[in-house]
Amino acid sequence: TDTPVPPTDTPTPEPRGSVSCANAVSANRVTCTFSLEHYALEFARVDWSDRGTGHAFIGNVETADGIFSADIAPGDCGKTIEGRAVALDSGSVQLATVDFSHALVCPIPTDTPVPPTDTPTPVPPTDTPIPPTDTPTPTLIPLAAPGNLRATGLSKVIWDAVTGATKYRVEWSPAINGRSSEDVSATEYFVGNMAFDVTYSVRVQALSSSADYEKASAWSNSVELLYPSPKDLPAPGNLRKTGKLEVSWDAVTGALNYRVSVSGGASKLDIVGGTSYMFAPEGSVGTFTIAVWALGDGEDYEWEGEQASLTVTVVKDTPVPTDTPVPPTDTPVPPRETDPPPRDTEPPPRDTEPPPRDTEPPPCKETCNWSSNEWSVTERRPPGNLACNYDIYERKLRQKTCTWNRPECGNDRTFNQITQDWKKIGSGTNPPPCANP
Repeated sequence: TDTPVPPTDTPTPEPRGSVSCANAVSANRVTCTFSLEHYALEFARVDWSDRGTGHAFIGNVETADGIFSADIAPGDCGKTIEGRAVALDSGSVQLATVDFSHALVCPIPTDTPVPPTDTPTPVPPTDTPIPPTDTPTPTLIPLAAPGNLRATGLSKVIWDAVTGATKYRVEWSPAINGRSSEDVSATEYFVGNMAFDVTYSVRVQALSSSADYEKASAWSNSVELLYPSPKDLPAPGNLRKTGKLEVSWDAVTGALNYRVSVSGGASKLDIVGGTSYMFAPEGSVGTFTIAVWALGDGEDYEWEGEQASLTVTVVKDTPVPTDTPVPPTDTPVPPRETDPPPRDTEPPPRDTEPPPRDTEPPPCKETCNWSSNEWSVTERRPPGNLACNYDIYERKLRQKTCTWNRPECGNDRTFNQITQDWKKIGSGTNPPPCANP
């Protein structure tokens, strides 16, 4: 009975709390942790009190986990914060109170560079270069525009060659028969089928198929071409017979040659460069009709002018014999009324007789020679500009010269001979107005 009975209830321990603070230098922020022994911290309230000079005032903070923090004002660097932390239970019953203080550490200036903590490890260079992934585009050599474009005729242009060009594009305006350009390899071009009295503008561009040059150049300067209507050629004037078998005519301005047609006897067609023509060989007789046309160049003057014609008749010569006596006349000669008085003296005899001729002059003889050179003449059929379509014919000529052995026998002659029949060499088209065929 005298053994003491131990108490059955274990006394509840006293709650004790503690506060630890630290501030992050780089972030200018202070953080404190409130710890409570024997009890789980459910709620805490912290009063950041201003304790006078040298202290920082932060304010009141409530926390549920015991951790509280606040920003440090710029002027609080080096000051001390003091506060009281109170732990409360869920019923707001005060469990513990802790007074604390903490000196605020001055932060490091933000403009002071922070030295790197890690030393970079140098990467040794590799011996093998890394090839570029993109293939560079090669630079092409520019093509120059054709220079010195110029006209050398009514419808022809030429220009200087361009380095790197493999061909040239010639362009003209307005279009001709629906076409306005053509590619050529030469440095000249003939613009065909131009209409009369129309101005055409022509320019040239260089083209290249080389991999080193640009594909096309800029256009050259432009030149103008004008094909004026050719002047008319009149009929040769004063067509006349100037010899037994020869005709002549007056020259026609703008004529290069003359076409002569002979009908009657051995008909023939000839092209001559002069203004006279032997229309039949020696000894020919009969009636001949000779027609003459002036021939132009087709540019300044028309290809063929108007016709002049002449009909002549040649008869056989009748020789007059020298030994035929002259018949007497019917009327007798009346006698003289008086005879002339006799001469007092006879004329003195001649001292010498004229010397006899040693030889008679040689008979007249004509010698003819053909020249070795040939030349071409052209003709358009049908002639003139009335037909829409025409053909161009060509033939070869050479010249024959005949001379006499003595000047008193006659005049020297020159005429042409055809060495080749007419041959078609091309065709062309006249601009409107024209009439088919």
